[in-house]
Amino acid sequence: MEPVAWFSLDKGASWSPGEFAGTADLPRGPAFFADANATFAPDGTAFCVFMGRPRGNRSDLWVFRSGDGGRRWLGPTIVPGFLDYPRLAADLDGGKPRLFVVANGPGNGSWFGNSKRSGYGCVVLRSDDGGRTFSAVNLLAPTALLHTPIESPSILPNGSLLIGFVDFPDMPAEKRPQAHITHGRYYTASSRDGGATFSLPAPIRDTRLHEGYGDGFVAITVDRTDGPRKGRLYALTDNRSDDPPGLQLQTSQDAVNWTPPGAVPGLRAGPTPYAAIALSSQGVLGLSWIQGNSGDLVRFHEKAWTSKEHAWDLYFTASTDGGTTFSAPLRVLPTPSRTDVQFPNWPYRTDYLSLAASADGAFHLLWIDTRDSKGEIHATRIEVVP
Repeated sequence: MEPVAWFSLDKGASWSPGEFAGTADLPRGPAFFADANATFAPDGTAFCVFMGRPRGNRSDLWVFRSGDGGRRWLGPTIVPGFLDYPRLAADLDGGKPRLFVVANGPGNGSWFGNSKRSGYGCVVLRSDDGGRTFSAVNLLAPTALLHTPIESPSILPNGSLLIGFVDFPDMPAEKRPQAHITHGRYYTASSRDGGATFSLPAPIRDTRLHEGYGDGFVAITVDRTDGPRKGRLYALTDNRSDDPPGLQLQTSQDAVNWTPPGAVPGLRAGPTPYAAIALSSQGVLGLSWIQGNSGDLVRFHEKAWTSKEHAWDLYFTASTDGGTTFSAPLRVLPTPSRTDVQFPNWPYRTDYLSLAASADGAFHLLWIDTRDSKGEIHATRIEVVP
């Protein structure tokens, strides 16, 4: 597995692979790259990051940059040491792109040099030269629990960097002193000084622990338009079971006070193990999710579950009034897909579902289709008509 990224010049109708510098000599057998993430700075510079290794067992972060819309990627800038689940956010500082990487790691990692930190949490890296070099500017680990970032790093309209994260006991919980802790908690924190300091973390919600992690996951998006809801934050929680049912949505106007979780209306019964959220340039809120059959609790770590095929559907819905009402869920796939029993560790052949909004107001949904024991990247363009 090697670094790959695709670009489209026709609004997603067709895709072409970009050219990556520094990857031609990667050994095709031992190389392993995963946990890809990408973002655009406001000036159009694109960045992507991979957690990967060319050989052996050591994983580093590989960061690439593109100034031509993803045709050619320069780099890589390699941040040594194990940093898991990297996520990107970019803004402009003095008219030049500034890149933030938020990843899961220990405070005593080499990236902090002599300024070691205590705890395990969200390592915040910053590049002030367009992704060519990085410095570690902070570690979000406010308690003795483990902490990991969620789908959240965003630049708010006021220029602040927003990060969301979850805390939970060490694994496996039954063998640790923290075994009595049965809930994790999601938080947001923001920085006005480029990640050097952060606000007091504000709780979003609790989550039941399952296999050491939460039974749901939270993704966050922000309204960056000049409309009436500018600056509003939306947090979407998925669920591996039917209890509570479906997806739950929360909002915040200040990244501190969050509304109670409310069910997204119109969903059928069944677990929603993956969900994604995005907001368009017209202020339309889009949600997408994978959904299984009613009563089929998703159990990624149980062989009895992963050894069987499980049907799943892919849906999309939108709200034009800030999440008060939603359109009827749209079934994206003409027929249900199935999990892949050939890959028990990743029965959906992925850990992610991606949704993005382009400048013309359309949504672009990307997922992995696993029918017929194949894993194929699929994408579609969705336009919301008022």
